[in-house]
Amino acid sequence: MTTQMNKSFDQFHHLQTEPQRFGLGTPSSSALQTSNDTTQVMIQPGQNNPTQFEVDRISVPWSWCSLVTAMMSMLCCFFFGFIATVMAILSYVDHSGKQFERSKAKRYVSYGFSIAAIAIGSIIAVIGIVILVNVTTKVEEVLINNGGN
Repeated sequence: MTTQMNKSFDQFHHLQTEPQRFGLGTPSSSALQTSNDTTQVMIQPGQNNPTQFEVDRISVPWSWCSLVTAMMSMLCCFFFGFIATVMAILSYVDHSGKQFERSKAKRYVSYGFSIAAIAIGSIIAVIGIVILVNVTTKVEEVLINNGGN
């Protein structure tokens, strides 16, 4: 029995004994059978005795931060905030379809437009405050100067 196991082990010593984790790509020389959480991969090292093992899919949790940030940025600059919100929603749709790379790319675009909207809104707010302060000081000067004459 032991010699039979050693012979079997020697035949497949080049294969890993632990399941391999593949990212989003799949090996091209494998036959795939998908289920909900795992992928059955059948690799045939030779024409004799195929080896079968399971590969766990990497599950990425969804975070609502991109959508919340995008909706808040819409208050700062509607145009860029709207684009950020649309991209965050598309990111969620891709994540629901288990297309994690596309979801990540769209989430980053959403963050970019959100940051741009917040920056533009902040700059406009600072300019507005400076103009408001200048106008009120000019009005006070005019009122003080006209009140004394």
